[in-house]
Amino acid sequence: MQDWIKIVLANSVVGGLIWLVLQQYTIAKIRHRLEPLTAEETLRRQNLLNSKLKAYQEACDVVCRSLAAKPWSGGTVPPGRVAAKTAPSESEINKCAATLALFTSDVRIRDTFIKCFQTCTPADLGSFAGLLRQDLGYGESHFVPDQYPYIFGHAT
Repeated sequence: MQDWIKIVLANSVVGGLIWLVLQQYTIAKIRHRLEPLTAEETLRRQNLLNSKLKAYQEACDVVCRSLAAKPWSGGTVPPGRVAAKTAPSESEINKCAATLALFTSDVRIRDTFIKCFQTCTPADLGSFAGLLRQDLGYGESHFVPDQYPYIFGHAT
């Protein structure tokens, strides 16, 4: 009978110690989240967000220039539309791909970016913009990717 009591007491002590350690860890984690950021940490986060934004804007520019340089056909294409002559170079595309790899770990961004230079549709552009928006922390895009409008300029 005394062995049984020793086992129960030992298990209670061990369980109590585990509970105490977990409680202290949780409290420390909560305190760390509640601590205000230092000026250095705030500046680091702002710089990262600004760098991401700049890289994403450049990627969008390259994708849009690529789309503008492609011949389009269909009912929504204005008659007499002439494709732009300023397609991005292979170097620009690969530089953007490398920059995206530097700033995001979301493989969907990389895959959609690559797709934009293969069989790109306005829906791919909308999906790409939506993924970038989410990665920047701006939330969901208000455009439904399948209904993303590609806006044609005036025909020349």
